Amino acid sequence: MEIKILGVGGFANSGLPFNSYLIEGSVLVETPPDILQSLKREGISLDSLDAVVLSHVHGDHCFGLPFLAFNLYLRRSPMGLPPPRLIAPPGASEVARSLLGRAISPDHPYVDWFFSGQEPAAMSHGSVQPCLPGLFLEFFRTEHSPETYSILAKEDGAGEASFISSSDTKWASRMGELFSRKAEILLCDGNGKGFGGVHLSPEEIRAFVKPLLKEGTRLLVTHITDYPDYKGESGDLEYARPGMVLRTKGPTLPRLPMTGS
Repeated sequence: MEIKILGVGGFANSGLPFNSYLIEGSVLVETPPDILQSLKREGISLDSLDAVVLSHVHGDHCFGLPFLAFNLYLRRSPMGLPPPRLIAPPGASEVARSLLGRAISPDHPYVDWFFSGQEPAAMSHGSVQPCLPGLFLEFFRTEHSPETYSILAKEDGAGEASFISSSDTKWASRMGELFSRKAEILLCDGNGKGFGGVHLSPEEIRAFVKPLLKEGTRLLVTHITDYPDYKGESGDLEYARPGMVLRTKGPTLPRLPMTGS
């Protein structure tokens, strides 16, 4: 399985590309305000997108959706091609439709096109969604508001996740169930400061998350304000960077053409 990091910045952000990544080159997770720039910078064609996943509907995770949807509409609708599948928390599709309508006009044809032919898949805690041939996404409800889900990517719907992305969350003891899962790669929210905030902090990652990790799990911090100085205390954490490609030991999954292509 291949994961490509597109951006790492959180809502509080010194100018980093906003948090987003791709799974197997075709499943886009998060659509922040600068998603088109991040995709273009990394050489990702809009034609490759088969699914869009939103962990929740805060602006740094979804405010780029109208621009993405409009440009997909311009490319695909003349050829009769469908939009990518949308996977999001309950109620997020209504928020997404409102965003698309407000960005141009509620009666612009790109709004209906983006939601045509699909019932957006709603996440729930512990549910598993088939996403691509050989790729399943499991969802874990985090400690964040509005309703937010971590994403566990696996090659087998009943198997262990190879890759986990914690999404936005504060620390709570129940989060130990997620961080103690056996995974090769863990991408972890790190936008907090100190202890007890609304986001995990580097201090909490050291104190609570790292002791739970299975041997061999690679931990990378994302959703940050800025990169730390790699000296002293900051040197024991690895920070994700835009353009970074992460690969699990499993085989690269087969890519099938979009329906209608």
